[in-house]
Amino acid sequence: MGQDEEIDLTDVEGSGVEGHGEEKAKKGLSEGLARILIWVIGILVGLVVVITVSVITYRIMDKKNTARNFPVVSQEYQSKPENYVYFDLIGQIRTRTSDRTAYSVIVTPLIGYDTDDSTTVGSELTAKSAPLTDQIRNYFSQKTVEELKPDQEAILKEELKSMINGVLSSGQIKSVIFTEFQVIEN
Repeated sequence: MGQDEEIDLTDVEGSGVEGHGEEKAKKGLSEGLARILIWVIGILVGLVVVITVSVITYRIMDKKNTARNFPVVSQEYQSKPENYVYFDLIGQIRTRTSDRTAYSVIVTPLIGYDTDDSTTVGSELTAKSAPLTDQIRNYFSQKTVEELKPDQEAILKEELKSMINGVLSSGQIKSVIFTEFQVIEN
């Protein structure tokens, strides 16, 4: 019987070895699953970090970019423009500002008047186009660069309109527009 007991002990050990192999297989499977989960979590955390850094960088760089900001349209340009006839025989006028270091001014004004007055005002503008050209050139040569900035354009147009209406005797102009208006540093 001594031999049988040994066999039984071997059998017990043998069955213990088999149980140990199953635990090792289960442990290997769970370790593999854990490694995969760690990799997936690492990749997700990496993506979140990259996206966050990209968004922050874009916002910092975009603060300097004002090209996407659209200017607010003033009330003057929201209404439908009047239907005027425009006198364009004055053409392009070139002059210099009255600043200490003079800037070049290039302007092409068009003078608008009602279609009802087209014969009288149009013929008077044609007759007085040379003196009007000289007065407009003189008007701009008396201005400084500060007075010719874009935010002053409405004032310039109103002053020119008043000046031209002061010259006319048979009618009134209603509008002055610029098809070209440049102030260039020399």
